[in-house]
Amino acid sequence: MRSRLLRSSLFNCLLIGLTFLFVANNFWEKKNMFIISDGRAYYEYLPATFIYQDLEFSYLDTLHSSLYPFEESLNFYQKVDGKRINKYFIGTALCETPAFLLSHLYVKSSGKYRADGFSEPYQWAIYLNAFLFFLIGLYCVSELLKSYEIPNYVILPLLAGLAFCTSLPFYVYVDSSYSHVYSFAAVSFFLLSVRKYLLSQNGSWLALLIFGISLVVLIRPVNGLVLLFLPLFFTSRAEFRETIIHIFTHKRKGLIIGILLGLTLLGLQMLVWYVSRGKLLVYAYGKEGFIWSHENFIAFLFSVRKGFFFWSPWFLLLCVSGLAGALALKRYRFTISWLLAFYIIIFVSCSWWFWSYAASYGSRPMVDFYAAFVLLAIPLLQRFKKIALTVLALGLLFAPITITQVYQYQRYIIKQDDMTWQNYKDVFMQRGPLWEGYLLRQQKYDLKQFYSEQGPKRLHINPNEVFCADSARVNSIIFNSTVFAEYSFSSPDILQDDWVNVRICDTNGVLVKQEASQLKGIRRFPTDSTHFQLAVEIPQQCCIRVYLDFHNLQKKALVENIQFKLKQHE
Repeated sequence: MRSRLLRSSLFNCLLIGLTFLFVANNFWEKKNMFIISDGRAYYEYLPATFIYQDLEFSYLDTLHSSLYPFEESLNFYQKVDGKRINKYFIGTALCETPAFLLSHLYVKSSGKYRADGFSEPYQWAIYLNAFLFFLIGLYCVSELLKSYEIPNYVILPLLAGLAFCTSLPFYVYVDSSYSHVYSFAAVSFFLLSVRKYLLSQNGSWLALLIFGISLVVLIRPVNGLVLLFLPLFFTSRAEFRETIIHIFTHKRKGLIIGILLGLTLLGLQMLVWYVSRGKLLVYAYGKEGFIWSHENFIAFLFSVRKGFFFWSPWFLLLCVSGLAGALALKRYRFTISWLLAFYIIIFVSCSWWFWSYAASYGSRPMVDFYAAFVLLAIPLLQRFKKIALTVLALGLLFAPITITQVYQYQRYIIKQDDMTWQNYKDVFMQRGPLWEGYLLRQQKYDLKQFYSEQGPKRLHINPNEVFCADSARVNSIIFNSTVFAEYSFSSPDILQDDWVNVRICDTNGVLVKQEASQLKGIRRFPTDSTHFQLAVEIPQQCCIRVYLDFHNLQKKALVENIQFKLKQHE
């Protein structure tokens, strides 16, 4: 009994889960806020539905709390015909629903926290939910490999590699509210369901695999490309054709149930669009879209900026060895099918208008397909077990690098985007307070010209443009000693009796310092235009995000030549 337990997928997941919690507690920065950035927009459907009953998201205009940075959240919504619409699909929120409801029930019964959807119990619930889906994904991968009669002593180090040598742990602990860990779990479940159905011919698995692919699409539609990997489960076209015929002739019940489940899932998205927008089909990304070219193909795979193989070299080792194993066994059709699916996914992913996907650790869209990429290694894991074990053992040597780099990302030792080879060498494996914010402190911080037509009390620097270093979306810096931030700006529309409010928040949006000054009391530059300069002392050991609000500016007022620089406190 004990021996059977040790060989089970459940044991694998529990062992890796406990190790993960140990690593997070001892090697990464402690957190109390997990619903952040893009993840906030994915999650926003839940409080909008269950607390505010407002899928037009108008409640955002009045929702302010220490754990909800209002201004940043507006970046994830489009205005169509005067109505605000969330640009993300609801699949991630659907996966988060049980955790949200449990945390909301706790908050309402305890009376210790605000029942606003963003207080600490909600934050921790989302992290624990992401952790649970992380384990579900690993369990499905383990079961998938076991179905090919791969022994547990080979599967366990492979799961450990996924958990600690790739970008996956980052999207469990740091960006927990993002869609990627949920996509990883959903894709893993779908692939396992396909395999289970082919082995058992059970209609229940057929229904589950249709449900699985529907969930994959509902979380992130482009992930439907995982269907390209289906040929890997068949030995020939004839077998594939016979399977399809068998489904429609002998498995109609499972097919109908699966289709109903899938349509129900996808129908939820159309229902949300209809309630919030009045239409069943909406393209909510505005001007964002794909630019179909191979321009960024190599950079997407290998660049130090966000290269998939550069930031997850474990996968390069696994893919190269898996490719060699498949070719050695003359599995040519299998190899070509995998390479074609891999190529199309890379081509589509790197064709997104912002191919680096902004602030992220490594290539985040690839996290969704990790289970599919592992399929290439199955011939190696089946037939060359000793070689496979050696490769996987060597791959685990990347774990300290990944664990360190996740910490570096948290403390701004590596940049969130636009890393260079020189940057990487300068901070490789460096930790500690002396290194925090090292690369960002080397930058010259010039803010772009800013223009807003949002009206009085809404004129502020866009968070996406604050601290534009190397054209990256870098908007936080850590300082190890007290510094002064000097802001200079000019405008013919600023009145002497106007007030400017400088709010300094940490990266989670929690206000740490606020200073309001009347412009007539601020140093003025004698030039043709009206220039002002304001110095604000920044607290020691503070990651900052800064907003400037001008109180009395009218609509279409122009604030230009905004510059930001740091001055060491003497």
